[in-house]
Amino acid sequence: MLALWFKEQEVAINHKIKKLIVKLLQDHQQKYIHQDAGFTSMEMMIVLLIIGILSAIALPSWLSFYGRERLNRANDAIVSILRQTQVQAKSKNSSYSASFRVNNRHLRKRIKV
Repeated sequence: MLALWFKEQEVAINHKIKKLIVKLLQDHQQKYIHQDAGFTSMEMMIVLLIIGILSAIALPSWLSFYGRERLNRANDAIVSILRQTQVQAKSKNSSYSASFRVNNRHLRKRIKV
């Protein structure tokens, strides 16, 4: 009879321990669900500030790079036109001249051979 009583007490204690563990896990889970819900507004403002600073640093470099590229393309176009006129002049055994005019950001050429 004493063994039966100990068995009942053991089952009751195991049941209480299981309930306690389940409750602790649920409380722990709810605590972290609320804490890890997303970013705070302060974190977002810091990220936006960093992006703004990096953009302010990079923009002048990008604009100068873009300007240099436009200038290089125009230079390449002029050199190509001059080479074409040289080839035409040599083939016709005459002199040559080339003139350029920029209208509405487009390079217009006139070649006299």
